[in-house]
Amino acid sequence: MYSVIHFSISPEEIKTFAGTFLLTLMQKENRSYDVLLPNDEAYLQSSLTWLQVKELVEINDKHHYVLTEKGKAKATAFAARYRTLLTYFDLFSAVDLAEGEFAFAEFGNFNSTAAWERFLDDERWEDLRIPIIEHLGGSAVEMVYCQFVQEDRLAGGNTYWPLEMNSGNLWDEILEICNSAIKPIDLAYPDDHHEGGTISGEEVLDDIAEQGFMLLRELHPSDVEIHSNLQAWYPLKDRHNYDIPVPLPGWDKPIWQQPWNLD
Repeated sequence: MYSVIHFSISPEEIKTFAGTFLLTLMQKENRSYDVLLPNDEAYLQSSLTWLQVKELVEINDKHHYVLTEKGKAKATAFAARYRTLLTYFDLFSAVDLAEGEFAFAEFGNFNSTAAWERFLDDERWEDLRIPIIEHLGGSAVEMVYCQFVQEDRLAGGNTYWPLEMNSGNLWDEILEICNSAIKPIDLAYPDDHHEGGTISGEEVLDDIAEQGFMLLRELHPSDVEIHSNLQAWYPLKDRHNYDIPVPLPGWDKPIWQQPWNLD
């Protein structure tokens, strides 16, 4: 049984994530919405009105809500953001704490998705994405939300998604995942050779983050963006990589420490 820590999501965050998803869906599927919002689409009224105030959607001459140029830019920016977050944190989804091994270190050794998924089914793998991103100053709630977006769990095949987006069920599910994840205190262990006799969970997470980002560099040896960003965000200890380019403009601070907004 893991220790209990209660995550929460504010009404403003719900507005932001719901609005973001709506922008993403409208851009991805080239959707517009009749202002009369028939049937279950009526549950989108508050989000569309909020987005209109922010000038992210507008009503066209056919009386449909459509994306503005600002709305399209925000949808594009979020698509890049969630892909980036998943790139940096997915490899923490399967870690063997006993051996200090990452499943993704073996990713290139599998010839099929089925074989890879069977490998991941081993009970030795722990999902540490939530404690790692929280430890590094990011948002576990956003991490799970991004995973839902990637897996098309918000609207894919679900005709009731406008209702769920507003009823709280969706957000309750996200919070349940966050609250049931491993906590730092669960990772602490006794060590007679360590000051205080215990290795703290925070120290364990520091070590896992160091190993994980080192592996990310190894998995993407030619990706200048990953290497340059990590050089600023999480440089390797006791190493000086003077040949690594500086981060892209505006990326000097870790993306996970920059709260997402629709302003």
